[in-house]
Amino acid sequence: MSDQRDNRSRSGSNGQTSLLVMLLTLVMLVGLVGLVEARGRGDGSESPTVKVLQQAVVPGGVNTIIQIPVAKDSYISSARPSTNFGTLTTTKIGYEADGDGAMRILLQFNLNSIPDNVRINSAQFQYYLLDSRPTFDAPMGFKAQFMKAPWGEYTVTWNNASYLGGSALTIGEVPSSVGWHVSEATAAVQTWYSGEQPNYGVLITGDEGAERNRSRVFYSRERSAFSPSLIVDYTVSCDSLPPVVTVDSLPSHSPGSFKVEWSGTDTAPSGCEPSGIAYYDVQYRVNGGSWVAWQTQTTNTSATIESAANGRLYEFRARAVDNAGNAQPFGIVQASTRIDTVAPVAEVVDMDAYTFSSFFLVQWIGSDNLSGIASYDVQWRTSNGNWQTLITNTPDTSFQFTGGQNRTTYEFRARARDEVGNVQPFSDEAQTETTVFTHADATVLPFEPLILKPTAAVTETFSVEWSFDAGPTTPKETRIYYRYDHGQWTLWDIFPYPTLSADFPWDGLGFGDGIFEFEAVAINTINQIEPRQMRSEAAIWVDMADVVQRRSFLPLIQR
Repeated sequence: MSDQRDNRSRSGSNGQTSLLVMLLTLVMLVGLVGLVEARGRGDGSESPTVKVLQQAVVPGGVNTIIQIPVAKDSYISSARPSTNFGTLTTTKIGYEADGDGAMRILLQFNLNSIPDNVRINSAQFQYYLLDSRPTFDAPMGFKAQFMKAPWGEYTVTWNNASYLGGSALTIGEVPSSVGWHVSEATAAVQTWYSGEQPNYGVLITGDEGAERNRSRVFYSRERSAFSPSLIVDYTVSCDSLPPVVTVDSLPSHSPGSFKVEWSGTDTAPSGCEPSGIAYYDVQYRVNGGSWVAWQTQTTNTSATIESAANGRLYEFRARAVDNAGNAQPFGIVQASTRIDTVAPVAEVVDMDAYTFSSFFLVQWIGSDNLSGIASYDVQWRTSNGNWQTLITNTPDTSFQFTGGQNRTTYEFRARARDEVGNVQPFSDEAQTETTVFTHADATVLPFEPLILKPTAAVTETFSVEWSFDAGPTTPKETRIYYRYDHGQWTLWDIFPYPTLSADFPWDGLGFGDGIFEFEAVAINTINQIEPRQMRSEAAIWVDMADVVQRRSFLPLIQR
């Protein structure tokens, strides 16, 4: 008869009253070290007694450590394949060249003394080593295989043992020193208790190399004081409610790599302390496809999705399992986000070839495929110089540029970043340009000769000539200013275009010999007026007394 447990789930419908009664009953056992009876042996005979070694109240329930003696044991021998050794007080593993050949031990433990719905914390196999061959042998590795079928303690032999092909567990090493030893058995006990494997016991194998001729001899259950046993640590929990966990909300759009976070709390019935979350399981799916187990049995509360593809919708859900084994079922989608890995596109709006002001509006536009534009950066330069920042990290789409210099060309470029941080690179070249034109330019041309002598053909006047550069505009008129002997500047006259010269009547204006300086101011048809510089653009010396010599003229002019 198999000792596998067929029912490990307990309904929560017993109610709070039965739960509290169970707890009170368990608490009464705290601190006891005694004996309990198991509910039957795997082969139907009476079970050996089970000792309660320790019991204590812990958060969420009661912790118990018990000692389970072996229910049945024997060994088999390749040299005596038809012989049963179930009545002997010893068992053996390894190889005896002069005796049993290859030897393997069969053990089975009855786990019915462990209550339903407990958490197996740990388990150890405890045994007494009687003899080691050679005497001072090195430790011998040994392993266990799950038995695949029932076997009889007093009938099993090498020939009829049905063990081959069973899953294997490495359980440690056997030293050569006589006395009590323990080996790890947690995985085997958890597997039997959960029902994942039927409990037909295990077959233990040591070093069977004939050339090495090594063996270990142990006491069997027939020597009760030295009988093999299991030390099992488990917790009975009053916590019968699953945890509650959820994935934190995500933005509507995320970059290709993004963090996902989740959190949870454990719950328990009234009067019971929650056992606490043991681990989380987190799943995701893409574009509504199948759920993918992403983070399994993790204690972390965050993880990062890497290299997600643009445009895909990622959805997440999570659950938790508490330390009492209560598992929250997976539910609906708890968070979702769509992936945006493509940078936006922005450009400065085309500007007119000329801007007729020192201040003007710079505008830009942009577009993004998914998450939307968060901000822009705009740069400018002049004459292919170094790029300078106009404005950065702004949601605005225009900027008033000031301080433009006449006849200077200004170039602009823009870039954008979207809501998930994708940034467009700046273009190498300008996206648009404009040339500032704030006024036309008029300039008085140099006089020739520089000195008006009494021998000149005309001495009452002299001719003043000027140039007019209107750029992209149309000329309108020129204002000519003069001053005499470094006195005050005075408007002489306003000359409509295309007049570019006139005779200055110095004599008629009542002036005598001296220096006359001139400045021209241009005005175009959009009424842009050239700023006054209040400086001489050209000068002439009137010398009717004929006393100024040419060689001394230039210093006098510069004075």
